[in-house]
Amino acid sequence: MLKLVKAYTAHAVIATMLILTIFWHEEEIIGGFGSVGGALFNWHPLLMVVGYGVLMAEAMLMFRVTDMSRPLMKTVHAVLNTLGVACTCVGMWAVFAFKARFVNAQGEPAPIPDMYSSHSWVGMAVFALSNLQLVVSVLVFWIPGLAGPKIKAAMMPFHKVSGKAVLLGSAASFISGMAQKQSFIRGVTERFGRVNIFANVLTLFFFFWGFAMLLVLEIEPISKKAGKEATEAPKDLGQSAITAPATARPAPAGAGSPLGA
Repeated sequence: MLKLVKAYTAHAVIATMLILTIFWHEEEIIGGFGSVGGALFNWHPLLMVVGYGVLMAEAMLMFRVTDMSRPLMKTVHAVLNTLGVACTCVGMWAVFAFKARFVNAQGEPAPIPDMYSSHSWVGMAVFALSNLQLVVSVLVFWIPGLAGPKIKAAMMPFHKVSGKAVLLGSAASFISGMAQKQSFIRGVTERFGRVNIFANVLTLFFFFWGFAMLLVLEIEPISKKAGKEATEAPKDLGQSAITAPATARPAPAGAGSPLGA
C-alpha cells in the first residue's frame, strides 16, 4: 500500500510540474515556444524539466515503484536516462543559441555573455555530471563483458550517489533558474500579478518534486526493513557465539577419556 501511495504521489508531482512549466511559458509576457528570441530561449527550461524532472526522475523511480523483471527494468532505466540526457543537450543548445543570436531594441546584434550567474554554474555542473554518469554507466553496466562483477559492485555505490547528486542539483537549478527569470521580467510584470504568482507556485513544485523523489528513493517500507534486520540477526548471533568465552561445565567421569570406554 505504501509503495502505491509513494508511486502515485511522485508521478502526480512530476506531471503537475511539467504541466505548470508548459502553461507558464505560454503566458503572453513569457512568449511561448518558437525559433527566435525569447521563444527560442523558452525551450531551455522546458527541455531541462523534461530531461531531469520527468525522464531521469522516472528512470530512478522505477526501481522503487514497478514490478518489472530486473533485465527489463535495467533496459527501460537506460533508455529513459539516454532520452533525458538528449533532451538536456538540446535544452543547452537552446540557451546558448538564444544568447548568441540576441538583438537589442534597435534590431542590432547584442550577444549576451555566457556562464555569468550561479544558476549557470550549478546547471553546467549538473549537466556535466549527468553526461559523465551516462557514459560511465553504459561502459560499466550496459555493455556485456566490458566490466567484471567486482568492478560493477565497486561502481554501484558511486552510481547511486551520483544519480542523487544530479537529482538535488537539478532541483537547485530549477529554482535558481526561475528566480533569475523573474528578475528579467520584473519591470514588465506586477509584483503580485498572475505571472509572478504562477512562477512562485511552479517554484514550489520544483521543491515538492525533489522532496517526493527523495521520499520514494530513501524511505524503505517497514516490512522490508524488518526483513533486512531479521537476516542480519543470525549473523550477529553467530559471531557473538564464536567470540564469547565458553562457560566450563564439569564433564561426567570418564567422558572424553580412552580409559572410560
